[in-house]
Amino acid sequence: MNPFPLHVLICVVYFITVVFCRKGISKMKSIFIVRVMSLMAVGLSLFMGAANAAVDSNKEVIGIMDLKAEGDLKSASGILSDRLRAELFNTGRFAVMERGEMDAILKEQGFQQSGVCDDKACMVEIGQLLGASKMVAGSIGMLGTVYLINLRIIDVSTGKLVDTYSGECRCRIEDLGGAMKTAADRLAGGSKTAPQAIAQSAAPVAAPQPAPQAVQETAVETASDKPVRAMHHWTLGLFWTAHGADPEFNNVMSTYENPPIFHNYQLVQESGEVNLTTFKGGGLYLCRKLTSHIALRISGLSTASSGIGGYRLQPAPHNTHLFSGGNITIETDVRNSLFAVGGRASWHFNRLHPYAGIDLLMFSSSYSFSAAGQFDGYDTLGIRHQGKIDAHVDLDHSGPGFGVNVGAVLQLTRRFGIELQVAFTRLELSGYEGTGNLAKLDNVLAGDVVSDGETNYTLSMGQNNSGGEVYFFEKTSPSFLSQPIADRVLNKEQSSVDFSGPSASLGLNIFF
Repeated sequence: MNPFPLHVLICVVYFITVVFCRKGISKMKSIFIVRVMSLMAVGLSLFMGAANAAVDSNKEVIGIMDLKAEGDLKSASGILSDRLRAELFNTGRFAVMERGEMDAILKEQGFQQSGVCDDKACMVEIGQLLGASKMVAGSIGMLGTVYLINLRIIDVSTGKLVDTYSGECRCRIEDLGGAMKTAADRLAGGSKTAPQAIAQSAAPVAAPQPAPQAVQETAVETASDKPVRAMHHWTLGLFWTAHGADPEFNNVMSTYENPPIFHNYQLVQESGEVNLTTFKGGGLYLCRKLTSHIALRISGLSTASSGIGGYRLQPAPHNTHLFSGGNITIETDVRNSLFAVGGRASWHFNRLHPYAGIDLLMFSSSYSFSAAGQFDGYDTLGIRHQGKIDAHVDLDHSGPGFGVNVGAVLQLTRRFGIELQVAFTRLELSGYEGTGNLAKLDNVLAGDVVSDGETNYTLSMGQNNSGGEVYFFEKTSPSFLSQPIADRVLNKEQSSVDFSGPSASLGLNIFF
């Protein structure tokens, strides 16, 4: 529907005014009539324009690829493709994208086409970039003296072949424009016959030849005709991440620095930093598009945090022996690995693709604590002892969790993009268990002298003599070894470590 021409209405108003003036209507009334009729003309024109826009908005948006041609037809391919666009537009059923408009959008999106794009995967990808609902592609060739025209329509949202056209034209090359009109009418739901053969005016014709009927393609569902999605339906992401946490591993050192009850010695930090504040690492993920907005993602991540500090053995306030207990170096190391399966919903704004997702997690963590140094001090009986301290414990645990994330992908080229993501993870692990030998360190602090040996431990928590919360390594397999710290902690129970918290990731995306 074309907009109602405003200049036609103005002419009509002028004509009516002249007639009224000739009939003796006063000049003032004539001016009044002109103004009223002018307002009515403008209003009617706006109404018709709005109606026209409403009709256009209901049309299907289609993009038409240049027809594939060989030989002498190559030079005419662009002209015939433009004729097909014009004829499809003239059917009134489609909103047809111009070739220049398509080229500008694809260039802005970073799409680089190599060769003719006429397979379904490539057409779907271009259709999604253009925002078209359907794509048209085909070919024109010559077999003997007959021009063969083959066209097909692909639904961008499903990737399915929804309509085809095959026709013949026994005509001159300059008459192929009429064949494009017949093809457009057929694709728009009109006649299903091929264009009639057009006789050359310069050549005599012995007898009229009946035009061959169009050969109708039958869409057969084969493996190659199954629904396809965009060419970039897989994404490989490589990313670096950092997340903060307040794990209870740090509180273990607080226990050694502030012993629970009646310890002869305590650790005083002199250098370094043992506390763990930020976990850093990297990983990768594989993302598979299910639809244009929904995707399934599988990811793996590894992070770590470590610390090392120098400590001095200092007599506890109640210890009357004024003798320094020696020096110890303590190292802590935590390594985490995470496997996640989840989904994400994404939106597309030119090159920017924001998303939101949710993940189910399986989390695994290992914790290592070691202390090495020299001691020289007294036990509770006042007997002096000297020697080396070589203590360690290795614990690990795993458990499920979940996370939510939001982020955005900026597509730089057809194959590469960068991604920024912010996530919140809910992870709380209880039951860190393992083996180690902490007897010498514990007994030196407590003033006990016993043999050392390997045994099983768990990360536990309780209260010291002043009611404060303490964390410690509790021996779970009793033996001849004493465990002075655990013996002096009240209300003991197994500890849980809370890894819940936010994280930020920066990554590189590869589309294929």
